[in-house]
Amino acid sequence: MQSQNAHVYWMKSMGVASIIFMSLGISSLAQAIPVTFQFTGTVAASVNPILNPPILPNTPISGSYTFESTAPDLLAGSPLIARYALGAFSLDVLGRHYTNSSSGIQVIHVQPGVPIATGTTDDQYSVLLLANTFLNPTVLGPSINNLAPQGFQLNIFGQDLFTSDALPLVPPSLGSIAPARRTFNMTFQAGGFTGELTSLTVASVPEPDTLLLFGFGLIGLAGLRILRRWSPAHNCGGDVV
Repeated sequence: MQSQNAHVYWMKSMGVASIIFMSLGISSLAQAIPVTFQFTGTVAASVNPILNPPILPNTPISGSYTFESTAPDLLAGSPLIARYALGAFSLDVLGRHYTNSSSGIQVIHVQPGVPIATGTTDDQYSVLLLANTFLNPTVLGPSINNLAPQGFQLNIFGQDLFTSDALPLVPPSLGSIAPARRTFNMTFQAGGFTGELTSLTVASVPEPDTLLLFGFGLIGLAGLRILRRWSPAHNCGGDVV
């Protein structure tokens, strides 16, 4: 009888703990979570040969950018165009490292149903770091031939990428998109380079997943503690290790 009571007590405790923890988990999911996308690409051509050393074709680049999962739409009044604030940004090319400044336009642009020349529509996903003036660049890092970096763009066009202009927490797949429609370009005070985007992936795992695993582990430990407390050996005065 006492064993049955212990089992019932344990089940009730697990139920209460689960409800409390799940409520905490749901609350965490509603909070802003930093999400990081990583990208790679290869240079296709220099916009201007004034860059010296030149950025030659097939030069690899890599980088990442971060945004908040609950970032608000900065163009909420436009039903089919959305822009979301960009957080940290980094780019590596030819051993040079670039980051974003605090000026200019730095957004993720999402626009489903963009009309194109064929008479159909495409969806657009872009990462825009646009400098307002030469004196206020959006990208900071080493100069090339005394030409300071200015800005960076990443553009993806394709059909059926999105169903709305909501902020994507998973990057669009590049598998079926032609190279000419998944591009990037970097600008300097004069000249720059363009290229083909070869990958775009999620780099960080949202924190609530880790929180849920940790919480269920705690619940399991609590259950074991209760079972040990109400085990027959404990009630008979025996030692329980």
